Amino acid sequence: MLHRVLILTLIVASLAVARDTEAHPHAWVDLRSAPVFDTEGRITGIEQTWYFDSYYSYFIIDELEAAGGVTEDGLEVVAVENMAQLAPFDYFNDVRTGELQVAMGEADSVKTGIHGDRIWMRFTVPLEHPVDPAAEAFRYAIYDPTYFAEMLHFADEPIMLVGHVPGSCGVLLEPPSPTFEAVELASALDVDQSDGDGLGLLFAEWIEVSC
Repeated sequence: MLHRVLILTLIVASLAVARDTEAHPHAWVDLRSAPVFDTEGRITGIEQTWYFDSYYSYFIIDELEAAGGVTEDGLEVVAVENMAQLAPFDYFNDVRTGELQVAMGEADSVKTGIHGDRIWMRFTVPLEHPVDPAAEAFRYAIYDPTYFAEMLHFADEPIMLVGHVPGSCGVLLEPPSPTFEAVELASALDVDQSDGDGLGLLFAEWIEVSC
């Protein structure tokens, strides 16, 4: 099930730590993301960093300590497994030109670590074919389709553009605006329930790049 992808099979146990299990979401991920530009001013991928919530992080760190200690190798195993599980779902990336969905490649430049009490994971998801944002509208969202996990960018940080960015390019973040019915539905779903793969889209942020 998709809601087990983001945090593997371990998340159910972590929910026992002071969380309300009577409503979605059940996990929280803070994001940083940046479209990557090539020398021709085209977008070639989305660089992103995920900060998992302290409850999930605590559970993973506890498991690693029980297995012999928190090491770079141990964290890498978690990251590799996460990436393998996320790959069939484009790493929860929804990239579009107009209303057409853009095909994604295999994530690379994967790194992981711990900052404070939170595990982070950084990687880049390439586009199968570069997109020229001056020629066609480009936007993307990063979200769990089932809304088991809420995924939002850090509120006090701007979205960055990296690489060979044309001077005419700008970026805008559109916050989610779920309907009252969507909020009601999410609040009614417990940890073992899903309303399919469409709920998360209603709670997703959209980032639009224009040049």
